[in-house]
Amino acid sequence: MSTDEDFMLKMNGSLQDPYPFYAELRKHSPIVYSKTLETFFVGRYETCNMILKEKKFGHTSYDSEALTPIYDRYIKEYGDKHPKMKRKSLLFLNPPDHTRIRNLVSRSFTPRSIEQLRPFIEKLSEDLLRRNGGNEIDLITDFAAPLPAYVIAKLMGVPESDMPMFKILSDKFAKLLDPISSDDEVYHGYIAKGELGKYFNELIEKKKRDPMDDLLSGMVRDVEGGYNITVEELLTLCSLLLVAGHETTTNLIGNGFYALMKNRDQMEMLVEDRSLIKNAIEEMLRYDPPVQMVERVPMMDDVSIEGQVVPKNKPVAVMVGSANRDEAIFNEPDKFDITRKDIKHLSFSEGIHYCLGAPLARFEGAIAFNKILDHMKGVKMIEEPKYRGNFNIRGLEHLKISYDAFPA
Repeated sequence: MSTDEDFMLKMNGSLQDPYPFYAELRKHSPIVYSKTLETFFVGRYETCNMILKEKKFGHTSYDSEALTPIYDRYIKEYGDKHPKMKRKSLLFLNPPDHTRIRNLVSRSFTPRSIEQLRPFIEKLSEDLLRRNGGNEIDLITDFAAPLPAYVIAKLMGVPESDMPMFKILSDKFAKLLDPISSDDEVYHGYIAKGELGKYFNELIEKKKRDPMDDLLSGMVRDVEGGYNITVEELLTLCSLLLVAGHETTTNLIGNGFYALMKNRDQMEMLVEDRSLIKNAIEEMLRYDPPVQMVERVPMMDDVSIEGQVVPKNKPVAVMVGSANRDEAIFNEPDKFDITRKDIKHLSFSEGIHYCLGAPLARFEGAIAFNKILDHMKGVKMIEEPKYRGNFNIRGLEHLKISYDAFPA
């Protein structure tokens, strides 16, 4: 990139298809510094993988939100209306706090708790696909969005009736994770985060009085038993789990099915051989990942990345969407191939911040795609879809399709 202005124009202009932009960066600018965003950007696989795995990279030790006028405005207007929460979620913590809080979730979020959801996910998938009773569906709003939202609600013990409200708050909260969100989007993201905290504050009290077999009850039980976590940390954790627990899976299903529709030979192969489902999901995650980048900083000292000195605590955007298309690692990286071998994508990150919800996302995805293919044949696109206005959390606004339904 010749100038910072050029970089920002190309970044903002590549929302619908960022992959040619990434390819240009990998070839000509393996590390770029944006003065506008005060962030370095890297996109080659080996560099991204190294940053994600090495312990000398982590998250900034100072609280950047405390320095912003947007956050100050939020506190002035809502500080007395929302419960106090930690400004940094689990996604942005370093050890030992990261380890302590992650371990609390891991104690109750087990393979057994995920497997117990199978009958619920299967029935819900069937109900959502049959709900409209016709031969057209918006696969995002009618299926991919509500399915994981209801699943994470079931897992955490949130009443299903509250999910429409949560979807709205989740979309707004997700804007806090996008580096090109407007000031207004960031402000409303803080409000949404506070509203989620307010809700969970009340729900936690209910779980204390009437615990059930769900993730939140398990965490509350551990906290009541003396586990070292504050109320503010628990509220922040709950809000993050709800948002992260369904936003990524919604986009895995939407982006993945869109890739199948654009590559009919791959869809036909999957219809004929369902044993390819698990590998197909890994290829979907590589080809068009729900999360396009994550941020790290050098924590100890200045470091050299791609021949460029990066100062201590200076943000580095690790562009996993670019790394997943690196021609130095993947043969024909722009080809969608569900039989691809040894798919070492970075879509769930690496190292100590490897996605806690990856097993659930894969589990849900496998059930969802099996049910979609069971229900539909002769799938056609009604209109060309568009991606939502979030560069980092990549997902379609709609995916409107027509189909012939198999007999119930």
